Amino acid sequence: MSITRLNYSILLSAIVVLLLNPGCQTKVDNQDNVSILNEDAQIFHIDSITSIVTWIATSSTERFDGTINIKSGQIAVRNDSIIRGTIDIDLKTIRISDPLSDSAKFEKLNTFFLSNDFLNTNQYSSASFQFNRVMQFDSSLFDLKHDMDERSPVPFSLGEFILPNSNRVISGELELNGITQQVQVPALIDKSGKWKTIEARFNIDLRDWDLPIARESRSLNSMDSLIYSKVNIGFYLKTIP
Repeated sequence: MSITRLNYSILLSAIVVLLLNPGCQTKVDNQDNVSILNEDAQIFHIDSITSIVTWIATSSTERFDGTINIKSGQIAVRNDSIIRGTIDIDLKTIRISDPLSDSAKFEKLNTFFLSNDFLNTNQYSSASFQFNRVMQFDSSLFDLKHDMDERSPVPFSLGEFILPNSNRVISGELELNGITQQVQVPALIDKSGKWKTIEARFNIDLRDWDLPIARESRSLNSMDSLIYSKVNIGFYLKTIP
């Protein structure tokens, strides 16, 4: 038998052994990380009534606080640990939380958020966040102090905005404006009761999702109403028991 045939036989035997012995395959075994297979995970549905997305944005003259409704979502739990999840966000429900003193401007801004100049909800009516890894919180993964940019100031730096008792880091994909970006989110997860809750606060730069902001809006016609691209995002998720 030639050396080439001998090596081929050894390789073929090794493959057969691996296929017949799944215990030899590599897998993730951390209770807070998603494993390769999740057939044993328990699925919990997100309560869309009590769950919410919050946001804070600024212009050159004002600060805006608002909310966006969550359509639906699920989280998977294994061994009492949240391992993955997904939420579907209804962008057409974006609103400023507190009415402005100028009611006409209040309605104009809410219309602007839905328009082609901002979220373009006629084409992209929803956003989604899918996460597939949950690990212990590690502050070294985030720049908590230097989240400032004179060209696009953020309402609060991550160090100011983050939940002080964050205990997990959630890694996943945020889809917005038809573009998907990887994000890491500091979060507080509570698994103690019959409800599972996830609360998170983090910052994003809307330029990463190619949103047409950080310039004069045609629908507002005022540089005073320019919306800066860096915003604070929060979400609160609560499961249905």
